[in-house]
Amino acid sequence: MTQIVHDARPTKSGEVLQMELDNGYSRSVGSVTITDAIEVGAVLRDNAGTWEQVVQADVAGIGSDTLAVLVDDGVYSLKAAQALPADLDVGVLDDTAIVGHQKLSYGDVLSPAEKASVEARLEALNIKVTAQV
Repeated sequence: MTQIVHDARPTKSGEVLQMELDNGYSRSVGSVTITDAIEVGAVLRDNAGTWEQVVQADVAGIGSDTLAVLVDDGVYSLKAAQALPADLDVGVLDDTAIVGHQKLSYGDVLSPAEKASVEARLEALNIKVTAQV
């Protein structure tokens, strides 16, 4: 069997989200700083009411941050229609759910230990991180 790889296709919410456990109430709409590079699966931190993608410099203080995961497939349409960066209202996963860690993304390169620290914080916030199914 030949495996088809879609390198040019952006990540979709179904690839990140493994299960929502709260009957659709695991999501909310939030103001997210959208950049050219951001995609579904971006791990976000709350910065004074605006969600921003987690970068390596954030990891040291991540233990007290509120985190979420970008899960709005509409972000790709918004990116095509807006001058970026821009703070736009999109859907984020911010409560009881399970996500696959292989499709989580960050604003820059994090070491495996740094990713584990961020994933532990997500788990503390009821967003379980597991292997991609």
